[in-house]
Amino acid sequence: MIHKQIRFHFDSIDSTNDYLLKNDFPHSTIVTASTQTKGKGRNQRSWYDVPNHSFLFSIVLKFNSFTYTFYPLLIGLCVVEAAKKIQKELSKEVCEFYIKWPNDILLKRNQVLGKLAGILIETQFKNDCWNVVIGIGLNWREIPVLKSDEFKFPPIALFDNKISYEPDVFIDYLIEQMNEFCVEHPKPFNVYLDFIHQYHFLYGKKIQILNETYIVDKINEEGFLKIIHLNTNHIKVLTEWEDHYAILINN
Repeated sequence: MIHKQIRFHFDSIDSTNDYLLKNDFPHSTIVTASTQTKGKGRNQRSWYDVPNHSFLFSIVLKFNSFTYTFYPLLIGLCVVEAAKKIQKELSKEVCEFYIKWPNDILLKRNQVLGKLAGILIETQFKNDCWNVVIGIGLNWREIPVLKSDEFKFPPIALFDNKISYEPDVFIDYLIEQMNEFCVEHPKPFNVYLDFIHQYHFLYGKKIQILNETYIVDKINEEGFLKIIHLNTNHIKVLTEWEDHYAILINN
């Protein structure tokens, strides 16, 4: 079970994930920050935040055994369910949420689709157990100004900038969901698959890989993505999302 007995908060830190990876803290130690100077996502990409207006959170969990492949999806489910609940309670707004395989959370408001949050999970095997560091960056009430136009989904915030609640209030909602889905009473991943598929953003969409077009199918029981060749119906399983894969949104 996750408890909040140990928590560190920094006005500014290089990376909340790195702080937990560099230190040996007990199970469920939490690190939050008002801003990060070296926030990171998958494949060492940078994660940008708006100081004091972003939810920047990392937690270390300790397991005797651990399977990484589907864990980002479970955490994604926790983020979506917590975000839906807090948004409804604090602003009465109801938006559409999606999990974009393997580790992004998208939000759609007034027909505008954007990236709400990213998840980065890093692991260490130390002292005969797995240290699993889960990092979550979420746009709370403002979005960062990005200089690059390479982002397929522009950033979008959970609330508008009129919301008075601080990002910290999201922790209780998130931990409640994490305890339910993947810590306190963990169940086999396939138990959650139908639930995750309700938010499966890529399902049924066309993607292009090396000039070949595929239709995205469901996620399998290992957490990998099944795709079907548009012309040959050959089934392929993706274990990672590569930069050169293109989502054909208007298909």
